[in-house]
Amino acid sequence: MSLWKVILATLVIFVAGLGTGMLLDQRLGTLRPSSVAPAPFPQRLDLMARMNRQLDLTPAQRESIEQIFRESRERIRKLRETVEPKVKDETRVVREHIRQVLTPAQIRKFDELMEQRSRLHGPEGNRKGWREKNRVPALPPADAKPSGP
Repeated sequence: MSLWKVILATLVIFVAGLGTGMLLDQRLGTLRPSSVAPAPFPQRLDLMARMNRQLDLTPAQRESIEQIFRESRERIRKLRETVEPKVKDETRVVREHIRQVLTPAQIRKFDELMEQRSRLHGPEGNRKGWREKNRVPALPPADAKPSGP
């Protein structure tokens, strides 16, 4: 088989795969990210996408709902700022009480376990580290036309 036939066959397979992917993307109505943004509430992105597809939202409705979500996210952030110090204090108390029950060997293993958890969730022990590592695509612009069957 000549080199050109191999190149042509590879090109045909690539184009067929690309076309199939585009067709499925259009048929399934998946989101096309316009930018990457942190998503502390990925379920809201999912809800917004489903509402957009199933309720046939107008651009104005979609923008209003997105604004409602943004305002809610800000209110929740402020609530967390007030509660978070108390939660951290309680977590420290719980860890100290646990350490009092353990043997010295268990305390060493427990401290290692807590260190691993801290590395996973960030230095504050919260989910900030997780959020930074797991960015979710943002919704497409409000004026984007929903695709579907």
